[in-house]
Amino acid sequence: MYKLVTLVVLITVSQTYGESGLCSWYDTHPGDLIENGEVFSQNTFTAGHKSLRIGSIVRVMCNGKLDMVIINRRLVIGGSILTMDRAAAEFFGIIDSKLCQCTVTSV
Repeated sequence: MYKLVTLVVLITVSQTYGESGLCSWYDTHPGDLIENGEVFSQNTFTAGHKSLRIGSIVRVMCNGKLDMVIINRRLVIGGSILTMDRAAAEFFGIIDSKLCQCTVTSV
């Protein structure tokens, strides 16, 4: 007797995301609680975005530099599309200028 085996393969297609605009940075006091319940740290390469899922990791290209940040809050300052913590802002070189043109894409 033969057994009929059915193999089901699920393919997950990740949705791609891409957006260009201004990035800014915020200087929340370390130790403050943020929207997702975490204690804020200035050294974690995190950022706020108006609609991306909390916990999402995105690539950021700014001032010719590329790195990833974790979305951990909804804070967006002014007309920016992404608001970074101090560590990310230092890496991207926007501490003094406060803003830069950036591109944010899914990982």
